[in-house]
Amino acid sequence: MPPDLPRRPHPPPSAWTRSATALASLAVAASFLAGCPRSAVRELGWGLPRDAVLRYSFQTEHRISTELGAVPADVAGDPGLPALREGLSEWTFVLGGELEQSLARIFRDGTWGQVIRVARVEGGQRGPAGLVPLEPEGLLRKSVVVRGWRSGEAFELAGFQHISGIGRMVELWADVFTQLTIRLPRRLPAGEGAETEEPASMSLRIPLADGAHLERSWTIRWRSATTQPCDAGTCTALAYSARIAETGRSPRPDRRLDVRGAGTVEGTVVLDPASRLVSHEYRTELTRDLTTYELPRGPKEDGPARAAARVSDHATTTIRRLP
Repeated sequence: MPPDLPRRPHPPPSAWTRSATALASLAVAASFLAGCPRSAVRELGWGLPRDAVLRYSFQTEHRISTELGAVPADVAGDPGLPALREGLSEWTFVLGGELEQSLARIFRDGTWGQVIRVARVEGGQRGPAGLVPLEPEGLLRKSVVVRGWRSGEAFELAGFQHISGIGRMVELWADVFTQLTIRLPRRLPAGEGAETEEPASMSLRIPLADGAHLERSWTIRWRSATTQPCDAGTCTALAYSARIAETGRSPRPDRRLDVRGAGTVEGTVVLDPASRLVSHEYRTELTRDLTTYELPRGPKEDGPARAAARVSDHATTTIRRLP
């Protein structure tokens, strides 16, 4: 066998070679970043602390009016129908309380799970006879779990079935659970009147009676960002507008109910320097169309419409972080 030839050691890379390699790496990185849309780079996110509980107060007032449309033929001539229409003209609901928010877990994919616990809730329906209180029994210390990204985008909400129920009016204050960490824009709007071009969306599934669920989604457009003094130093106020869409349906064939809703929101979120919520105020204008049906003619179709109503909901909500 021929003798092994001595191996010559590789010469160390020259300065020119190192520079060329570095430049090539930079070129590849630059071309990659140039191909990525600017919206793919996120700059804003929530700063929930670990091993700490944040406390918030909330107050919401709803002025709800109902206009009856078609009514069943068997009650159209009922002498009490005019009084019923008058009684549904306008209701006012005032609700408030306290919530506790904690970061429970950070998952491997970078998402986190937060637990929002009901510490106090009170209020009810305000009318000529005074305040008819809601029924808070069984609500206190119940929790809703929200899993999502640091941006506030939530893709899993669990636990609403434990706080819903007749007399608890959860459909009027369920939004508060997601508004503690509303989905933030990718970056601050560049001055007054300069809207962000990327609408942010979120959805909420609210249990109703008879096994029905109300699917509510928000599509948000951030309008402006301003600074203002606050206890923590200099805070950032973000103004936004949003569109709401709602759909709901009862699964019971003998009580078929269809809900379609649409509305608008105007609000302002204030963040402290640590990107934690200081306050969130928003006004909602929402219209819902409700339709009930006769017994279905078949497994995949509804019977004829039995009754219809239009509900208008004008609401104002304020959330503030407690010391």
